[in-house]
Amino acid sequence: MKQIFLHFFILSLAQITRETNNNTFQLARFSVNSLPQEDAIGNFVKLVNNIFTNLINSTKAPESDYCVPRIITVDGIYKFAINRQPFGDCPYCCSIGNPANHVRLYFTNKQKGNTLTNLKTLRIPGAFKSAGLKKDLLTIIYIHGFLDVVKGLSGKRILEAYFNRTENYNIILVDWKNLGAGPWYNQAATNTRIVGSTLADILEFYNKTGEIELSKVHLIGMSLGAHIAGFIGKHFNGGHKIGRITGLDPAFPLFSLKDPSQRLSKFDADYVDVIHTNGGIFGFPTSLGHADFYPNGGGILQPGCKLSTLVKNRLTLMTVVCSHYLAFGFYAESVRKPKAFPILKCKSMSKGYFENCSLVVDGYMGFLANKRRLLFKFKWDMVYKIDEEMGSAHEENELITIIVNKRYIAGVNDRRKKQDQSEIKKM
Repeated sequence: MKQIFLHFFILSLAQITRETNNNTFQLARFSVNSLPQEDAIGNFVKLVNNIFTNLINSTKAPESDYCVPRIITVDGIYKFAINRQPFGDCPYCCSIGNPANHVRLYFTNKQKGNTLTNLKTLRIPGAFKSAGLKKDLLTIIYIHGFLDVVKGLSGKRILEAYFNRTENYNIILVDWKNLGAGPWYNQAATNTRIVGSTLADILEFYNKTGEIELSKVHLIGMSLGAHIAGFIGKHFNGGHKIGRITGLDPAFPLFSLKDPSQRLSKFDADYVDVIHTNGGIFGFPTSLGHADFYPNGGGILQPGCKLSTLVKNRLTLMTVVCSHYLAFGFYAESVRKPKAFPILKCKSMSKGYFENCSLVVDGYMGFLANKRRLLFKFKWDMVYKIDEEMGSAHEENELITIIVNKRYIAGVNDRRKKQDQSEIKKM
């Protein structure tokens, strides 16, 4: 099944070739119009192909601009990076040259707000310090995913969440849109290793200059960005490790289920936690970290992502990537409200109901996830409501259930003031 899925995904997203006679692009071996309407991947391919076709038809850019990504806005909300040709090592690819030219870092903190300072990637001693980074603070580094841009919705939500907190952080947004532009997924997946290596070299340099401390670095990666975080972490496996990596629905297509050296794994940082929201489609279906959280089982379709709901809210794009994108919504919510997703231990489960549950909180998903307490795999069953911009409001009186290995655990939304055993059992 996996090979069929990968074969389809490669053919539909990756193997796009340029016809030299008429300068148009087509999906190899597949007619876009023939893709099944009810298929999530097929719909996503249609969407990207339509955006790409409109870009080609609406502009008459010279060939010298074929390697300059365009930013496309869809549904008035989502910003996509689209390129006529991919960056990479292939006959029709744009040359990458020096990878540092395609990886940019933007720094901010609560005082600077939405003003982003471009951190030069030239590795100049004192550059991080002069930009305002403080070594004693936790450094949050957010890495966007495929098609995304540094000022896209996911980065915006993460920034807003951390700005909402009372404490201060060094916050760095990674911009790798040139190497992750659509519709070239296979090349973007390959480029995650290049981006990871480039960022690791930068962090290693400024760690040696004393401007950043690896143990106080928290990498947060969405989709392909999660694997970039993993490749950064692997660079330091022989010595001091990255403090923490949070993977937000790490991308599944083209990444190995069995080989941890080829993707994010629990060996890449002192603590790795992962939130799975679209396992087996766009996201990884199996556990990758010290703690893996599966809201609603982490499966294909999350509550709140039904077609009727999204069409009503005029969110066309979300009909195919809603569940995948919920990962950053969950995490942002946990940053704003660290105790939004608590967990309680239950001794047994009968006919789908939890029994003999403790009312002592045993841990949390997201911001407050703690390695000392969460060294096991979670499966959550909850309802999560999104707003028109992937906001983070979940139902006030929802119960959250979690299955941990062969033990049973129930999580309760902390907005519900009182819980007794019978209420938990009613799940």
